[in-house]
Amino acid sequence: MSEINKPEQHDREVQIFSSRHEPGVCAVWEWLRMRRAWCDRQWSQLAGDDLTRLQGEAQAITSLLRVIENGPRIKITERKIDHA
Repeated sequence: MSEINKPEQHDREVQIFSSRHEPGVCAVWEWLRMRRAWCDRQWSQLAGDDLTRLQGEAQAITSLLRVIENGPRIKITERKIDHA
């Protein structure tokens, strides 16, 4: 996984939020909600590493759902411009 800096992450989140009404993003949003519901039903059946993996998946899904529904999590107040 490549490291991403805060302005790049902010820009990606803005793009996702700005596209939230497009059919592809709507389909992904619907799938994420269904997958999150599936994860919620699995908690009691898992333990150990399987539970840890499910928790990580649920956190990633929740994070992306928040970006689609609420916009960027990362707020950029000022960008430095390199005049090199």
